[in-house]
Amino acid sequence: MTTSLLTEQEVDIRILLLEDYQLDAELITIQIKRIHPRWEIRHVKSKTDFKRELVSWNADIVVSDYSLHNFTGIEALHLMKEMDSHVPFILITGDISEEKILEYTNEGVDDYIMKSSLLRLESAIKNAVTRKNAEIEKKTAVERLNETSKRYKTIFDRAAIALIEFQLVVDFEIKDAQYNSYVKDNAFVSHMLSILHISAANEEAINLFDVSGISQLEEHFKHVFRSEGACVINAVIGSYLKNKAVAEVEFQTENLGGTKLFLKVRTTINKGRHPSFTASFIDLTAIKKSEREVREMMEKLEITVGERTSELSNVNNLLKSEAEAKERINNALRENYIQMTESIIAAKRIQQLLLPPPSSVVQRFKDAFIYMRPKDIVSGDFYWFHQQDNECWIACVDCTGHGVPGAFMSMISAKLLTQAIVENKETDPGMVLEAIDAYVVSELKQHDTNTQVSTGMDISLCHFNFDTNELKFSGAFHQLYHIHNQHLAVHRGDRYSLGGTFVMAKKSFKTHHITFKDGDSFYMSTDGYVDQFGGEKSKKFTKRRFQELLVQMHGLTMYEQELRIKSELQDWKGANAQIDDILVIGLQC
Repeated sequence: MTTSLLTEQEVDIRILLLEDYQLDAELITIQIKRIHPRWEIRHVKSKTDFKRELVSWNADIVVSDYSLHNFTGIEALHLMKEMDSHVPFILITGDISEEKILEYTNEGVDDYIMKSSLLRLESAIKNAVTRKNAEIEKKTAVERLNETSKRYKTIFDRAAIALIEFQLVVDFEIKDAQYNSYVKDNAFVSHMLSILHISAANEEAINLFDVSGISQLEEHFKHVFRSEGACVINAVIGSYLKNKAVAEVEFQTENLGGTKLFLKVRTTINKGRHPSFTASFIDLTAIKKSEREVREMMEKLEITVGERTSELSNVNNLLKSEAEAKERINNALRENYIQMTESIIAAKRIQQLLLPPPSSVVQRFKDAFIYMRPKDIVSGDFYWFHQQDNECWIACVDCTGHGVPGAFMSMISAKLLTQAIVENKETDPGMVLEAIDAYVVSELKQHDTNTQVSTGMDISLCHFNFDTNELKFSGAFHQLYHIHNQHLAVHRGDRYSLGGTFVMAKKSFKTHHITFKDGDSFYMSTDGYVDQFGGEKSKKFTKRRFQELLVQMHGLTMYEQELRIKSELQDWKGANAQIDDILVIGLQC
């Protein structure tokens, strides 16, 4: 039997969200949860996870992004059809033509939502589930009707029911106004019984009335109705006059052998040249006896039920109180989660506003890209840029941790870079790193053995002088990759971080002096990219693969290189979770 998706005006809807970009999934989840906190959302990113959830979880609706890793939302819809899943399907997409809308509708998409119109998603989900619910209810009604018809036929074919067909041997006409007075007249009843002819009877009828055949049954028939004839004739004639097909009445009689019977007769009128009646006789004798026994048993049970009901009422009140307490706790936790997530998203907007716009970096260089992918909503990785005259500074920074702690440290680090370079006008990258290291160790009291704060940062810091074509680089646990004439050179920073657990009496950061020419490319990266687990054996991407990738894509534009960086990471990561914030910067002089 098909199950309805909606049962009340406000229900819990189970949503299976197929979205490979974590931030978009979180934004959709927050938007829906804000209006319907009781709706349940399960987020999957890959084709494998999507297929597993279709089997293991009874989702009410699927919401899918069109563009996914290694497959599309339409392919996800095809997968649902292959798995015989009929839940509604809503597609989230970007700009779309009318031809595509018609194509997706023909494919079976219940609705589509433009990414610029996500506010319509909540109403689209409701409408799609409501439409599907109507289809299910219609299908359920048809199924129930078919089941009822099959069940009735099975009962009719297999049950021990006596069937007799009567035919009126002469025509008769009676006015409706005279009907009530006639049926009380025994002479009229006898007349009606005399003009009824038994044309057929089944074996069950012969056995029920204990006769040898139809002839003896017809002779005995007046005896069957001798005391209840008015009741039966009343039902038959009444249904005829009121143009009803069926009449039904219960009465008591006895068969030819003298056995008392309690019968239900059901007559069906067939109007032809001579009206005919088909009557089914159901022996209720055993049932009536059982009903009498059941009534006696119920009277005894009522006393026991009353006692048990009182006990269960007390238990039910206790369980209800506990359930209400748990519901209050769950609602509070859910509200706290939503508020916390909204606060973190607001913090992300603030963090993005503090970063220099990528366009300022691209305008300074011949070509450039900045690929930034936080593990959580906010990031501990960030870039810093400052330009003055024909010189510029750029830094690629990885603060300890990720998420909120990393984001706090990134704001401090950006302020320290501004203070050392812009305010104090330091020109040597190594001296800048020494100044920041001293500040972090001092302000976070990392010389104190009792402190638990081991926060620090890894950094690659570059100073470009475009008048002299000279680059100065200094790094803390970071490298600078330089490609000249398709040859890759790796300039390694010092093997300790700024602050953190690498607390020393005196740290010295080396400044590398590099001469560059037009067309040379430089790359900086945090360790989130090379440390990402993936591949067939779920191992790290490694620096070796990263260096090989830089050489392979060197001839592409920076925009094409950024796309290659993204696709290589996604192909390597597959279904594995992202383990750290990721930042990769590419610069072409």
